[in-house]
Amino acid sequence: MKHNQLSAKKVEKLKEPGYYLDGGGLYLLIKQYKAETRKGKEYGGEWRLSKTWAFRFKRAGRAREMGLGPIETFSLAEARERARRCRQQVADGLDPIEARNAERTEIRAQEDERRAAEAKRVTFQQASERYLKTHASSWRNPKHRQQWRSTLETYAFPVMGNLPVDSIELPHVLKVLEPIWEDKTETASRLRGRIEKVLSWATVRGYRSGDNPARWKGYLSEVLAAKPKGKKHASLPFEQIPEFMPWLRNREGIAALALEFLILSGVRDSNVRKAVWSEIDLDARVWAVPGESTERDGQRMKMGEPHRVPLTDRAVEILNALPRIKGEQRVFPGRGKVGTLSENTLNKLAQSSGRVDPKQDNRPITAHGFRSTFRTWGAERTSYPRDVLERCLAHDIKMDVEAAYERGDLFEKRRLVMDAWARYCQSSPAEARGKVVSLHGAA
Repeated sequence: MKHNQLSAKKVEKLKEPGYYLDGGGLYLLIKQYKAETRKGKEYGGEWRLSKTWAFRFKRAGRAREMGLGPIETFSLAEARERARRCRQQVADGLDPIEARNAERTEIRAQEDERRAAEAKRVTFQQASERYLKTHASSWRNPKHRQQWRSTLETYAFPVMGNLPVDSIELPHVLKVLEPIWEDKTETASRLRGRIEKVLSWATVRGYRSGDNPARWKGYLSEVLAAKPKGKKHASLPFEQIPEFMPWLRNREGIAALALEFLILSGVRDSNVRKAVWSEIDLDARVWAVPGESTERDGQRMKMGEPHRVPLTDRAVEILNALPRIKGEQRVFPGRGKVGTLSENTLNKLAQSSGRVDPKQDNRPITAHGFRSTFRTWGAERTSYPRDVLERCLAHDIKMDVEAAYERGDLFEKRRLVMDAWARYCQSSPAEARGKVVSLHGAA
């Protein structure tokens, strides 16, 4: 069979539709089509020509045809080379069409694998950003969100921020934690937990596999010293409350009133310091502490849920005795520019009493410790249910299923508890000794 019957010039000049043999199974195929529209443009239905290369061969006695591409893409010389390779495949007993399809399938599989591998190469910083975005709504306190990000940016990103998460191992985590583990133990401990959460997220998302190198138990616990357990807030033994309260009432100043109000309400000192008059309903004898975050104070309640506090007679008496300063919203205003008592004000006042906690190495008592004083009194000197006592402290101890059905806050029952607590606080040492409160608050 004669080869090379066509020339580049002849290929360009041919206009009549049909097959034109070059030789060796290679043909120039000319087709006519009506170009009515193209890329949204109207061409008035004019006729046009397309010129493509084709290779014809027989397979198992059946004639087959394989396209080799348009002349705009492949020159005559390139088409001949393609046809030559096809003839070799036929000579080897292969079907060029099936061979090309198999090759394309393999190329697509390789490309898919490459893209999948590339998609998995998420850096630790990218994973952290995605984790933070996914869990943004779970942090109601903006300060907490900022702390999460800042610790990672300060300590983790400089070391392994640009590393793919699937390549992060124990040495990388140790390089982040070891420099601050002794001097900044609390920060390092929180940072470790945050790294662990990001890597766990990456594992679940399929970006890494295997053990989590930031896990503490059975992993980092073997190479880092355990964090010393934090000491509890030193508290006043409840038996000493009847002696302590007269001392407190003899103190002058807003801090003394604030500390007494704290003791009678059972709340955290931050809520007393940040209380505003709009939260107080003196007629209903209720203090409604908001749970949500505010631009001024951040999140008020630890669990983010609002908390109603029943006000006792003495608590109302304290509020009525407070001066109302024009333009001042705080119930217990401080002297600083922010108008809030400092964190140490109530602690210093409590410690100035000279009272200590014998169960905490005789450390000076703290304002926060009066919550423990109240809780211990409730457990040892009253028969009120545990749930009611815990609710007085704004603790939520119910399981999720139980919480779905119980929507109340046991407010009236809590009022009975707080009234009984106020009576105990105002009793004399002799009266308080051995005193037990019943469910109805009677001595």
